[in-house]
Amino acid sequence: MGLRDHLRPANQILGAYTSTMKVRLAYIRLEVVHHYLNPDPATNLSQWDIIDRRLEFLRRQSLNYKQAYARLIIKTDRELFGDFEFRDIPRDAIVLPSESQVQQEIGAANHVGPVGNGANETMVVDQDVFM
Repeated sequence: MGLRDHLRPANQILGAYTSTMKVRLAYIRLEVVHHYLNPDPATNLSQWDIIDRRLEFLRRQSLNYKQAYARLIIKTDRELFGDFEFRDIPRDAIVLPSESQVQQEIGAANHVGPVGNGANETMVVDQDVFM
């Protein structure tokens, strides 16, 4: 029997995710659900077109911006999908970070100081999150 003949336990799979992978999965989940619940009849863009455009925008941003956006994505994902059934989540709660939220997060991170003092472990995000 090879490795393909049995499944790995979920906790082993989840434990192998890097922080970058977690952010990417959380972003895609939020974007897909948001697109599903809020289709824009004025455009024929697919959810993948929207995701591609957002990722292209994020690629051009500073590292601070990318990390702030990633922290907000993880925070939102945990708040919405952490302990709730999808049917129990208010539709209007499923939103992606706004520009003002990202700017506030950047400002807050600048006031926290250097990461590594244990004060806020969620501040650490891989540099290549949206590369």
